[in-house]
Amino acid sequence: MKQINFNEQTTVSLNTIDLQNTLCKKGRAKNKAEILSNVFQTFYIAPIQPYQSQLVGSLEQISPLLYKLYAKTPSLAIKFDATNEASLLAKLKDSAKEHVKWWQGFYKSCEINPFKSKAR
Repeated sequence: MKQINFNEQTTVSLNTIDLQNTLCKKGRAKNKAEILSNVFQTFYIAPIQPYQSQLVGSLEQISPLLYKLYAKTPSLAIKFDATNEASLLAKLKDSAKEHVKWWQGFYKSCEINPFKSKAR
C-alpha cells in the first residue's frame, strides 16, 4: 500500500509541473530539467525501481495464496484477486505505469536522453 501511495502522490506532484513553460522551454538551457533527470536516476531508478520490481514479484507469488486464505472475507480477498483491477497487484502495476508515463513525457518534451543522465 505504501508503494502505491508513493507512486500516486509523486505522480500527482509531477503532474503540476508545466514542462513547456518551466523546465523545457524552447530556446532555453535545460539545466533544471537535467537536474530533475539526475535526481530521478539517483533516487528512483537506482534504489526504488529494483525494490518495486521485487515487490511486484512477491505480490504475484503470494496473492493467490492470500486470496484463498481470505476467501471467506470478500473485502480482504478482493485485494489479492490478481484478476481484479482493485487488487493490490493491479494497483501497484497501474501506479507504476502512470509514473513511468510522466517520465517518458518529460524526457520527450525536454528532449533529454535518459541514458545519458549523470546519475551517480
